[in-house]
Amino acid sequence: MSDTTPLARLIVPAIRWDRSYGFSYLDGLVAESLELGVGGFVIEGGPRDAVQACIERLRRDSPHALLIALLAEAGVGQHVEGATCLPPLGAIAAAAALRDAGGAFALDLDAVRRSARICALDARSLGANWLIGPDGTLTGRRDASDHGIRSAGHDPAMVRETIAEWVDACQAEQVMACIGDFPGAVRGNESIAAVRTSHLQPFVGAVDAGVSSVMASAAELSALGAANGAMRSSAVVAQLLRSDLGYDGLVTTPVLDRCASLDASSEPAAVVDAIIAGCDVVLAPSDVSGANDALANAHRSGVLPDARARDALARVERLSAWMRPGNAASVSLDDRMWARQLADRAVSWVSGARPRVGLEAELVLATAPALVPPTADTLVTSLDAMHVTTTVSSQPSGALRVPLIVALMTTDTTGFAVPREVIERARSWASAAAAAGREAAIVVCAHPEVARAFPGSGNVLCAWSGDRAMQEAAARALVNAAGRA
Repeated sequence: MSDTTPLARLIVPAIRWDRSYGFSYLDGLVAESLELGVGGFVIEGGPRDAVQACIERLRRDSPHALLIALLAEAGVGQHVEGATCLPPLGAIAAAAALRDAGGAFALDLDAVRRSARICALDARSLGANWLIGPDGTLTGRRDASDHGIRSAGHDPAMVRETIAEWVDACQAEQVMACIGDFPGAVRGNESIAAVRTSHLQPFVGAVDAGVSSVMASAAELSALGAANGAMRSSAVVAQLLRSDLGYDGLVTTPVLDRCASLDASSEPAAVVDAIIAGCDVVLAPSDVSGANDALANAHRSGVLPDARARDALARVERLSAWMRPGNAASVSLDDRMWARQLADRAVSWVSGARPRVGLEAELVLATAPALVPPTADTLVTSLDAMHVTTTVSSQPSGALRVPLIVALMTTDTTGFAVPREVIERARSWASAAAAAGREAAIVVCAHPEVARAFPGSGNVLCAWSGDRAMQEAAARALVNAAGRA
């Protein structure tokens, strides 16, 4: 391996926006990372102009081409203010599902492809060349799967087709797609034959579509020889993904500083194990310098074979040079209006009738305790924009006779893990309001299976997630479809 190509090229640090300090509080990390020679950055949060300026600075100050990643689970606008927001992949797939003349399900592939293209155009306009998405994991039919709103569904064939179309449309705009989390939500009692015919199918579709990168899971999968996590297992990465599926693109770890199974003491060993197992990129380690030292020491001692290091570096260099952002069409007004219409298609009334929302409403938030509590701020501002004066209360007020909106929110990205007591609280508030003669509705910003947990609870609107696009669509469903009282 050439001394002029440091192993730091295999490291992609995270840069996250802070509302008080912007990106400036990370100036030291950025300078250190560029000096080490990292292979790129993943950027999360911030206004569009600030993100674009940050990426321009990184590219200007780096001596080599960089991989610049953005998160795209619900459009680039989920994290970058001013970019386009989209529904989560589960909602897109649900909105794209159609029944053909024989009653069988088919897919509106144009909806999937246009969603991917919008994400890619937003990324290129910001100077990024890599999107972390989509999620290729199958969700359970009616269970608390580890994914949910991020998944395109439970049917292997339909999810495979959805993922393949998403990947193809994204990369047609010269932006890398990254499908996760390989090898899917495999359960301990599933045979390898069952895994191949179910969980692996979306990844087969992605590989067939020429996907540029795959994210290996951190999940412990003993049945597949991955007791310490799929990303650290050569049986999963080198054998199952590369050899069996014939994949020769970039493999990345998950976002390490958000892996619950890792801490400062265990991360260096995980970094080395992941590269040895066949990963090419270490994504968002909590200690960039420590990760670099761990890789250098492992290579120097022979624990990390020279051939494996060269192989990983070659992929990083090849893709960062190929996927250079250039002039491209921007997301058009028509694209943005279409994204809004897609969100409108994704929300649905799962029970009851639309309430009569007039010029005033009361909103209460039903949620579980969290480090960063979810909010319904976008729902409130969207109602206000439609001239509905909304009073936000901690619990329903008996003094108010205006319609009651109960917003059930979750910070859990799966949309499934909603505590029973939160569901019961929302149900009791809505039921009491209806019994008192008030118009009432429950807006469930979670997976439809959560919304279906409200039988006989009156008016229940499923909005899939608390992302901005879905809160805005929920507000439109509450007001526009019902008409004024």
